[in-house]
Amino acid sequence: MSTSYLSYSDSIPEQPNMTAVAYEHLRGFLRGEFARRSETQARVYTSRRLAEIAGDVPTMALALALIQLVQSGWLEQFVRVQTQSGSGLQDFQSLEDLPSTVYDWKETFREIPVVPENVEVCYRLCKAAPQ
Repeated sequence: MSTSYLSYSDSIPEQPNMTAVAYEHLRGFLRGEFARRSETQARVYTSRRLAEIAGDVPTMALALALIQLVQSGWLEQFVRVQTQSGSGLQDFQSLEDLPSTVYDWKETFREIPVVPENVEVCYRLCKAAPQ
């Protein structure tokens, strides 16, 4: 009795590099955004919005694509502290720059604690599109 075994590569179709797929989807979107924006317009994109644009890719592939877009000059990354309803209060360059409290001048008119629930990593277009 002869038994045949499939190798791993025989049973699973070759998959494209998901980081490259996410990068190309996002870069195509950003090209259009650069073409449409005005000099005074500061477009801000949440990680959730960019994940929607990238399509159905693993979280790690999205993260690597966003790192590449920041390093290549398409996007600037920053950290935004938000109100309880999600409105932006103050932006910071990195997590290390976050204070323990910020003044909520939009809703509560008092100091509020900076906690993970009111912090979001955001992105904005760089001043000029990379060549």
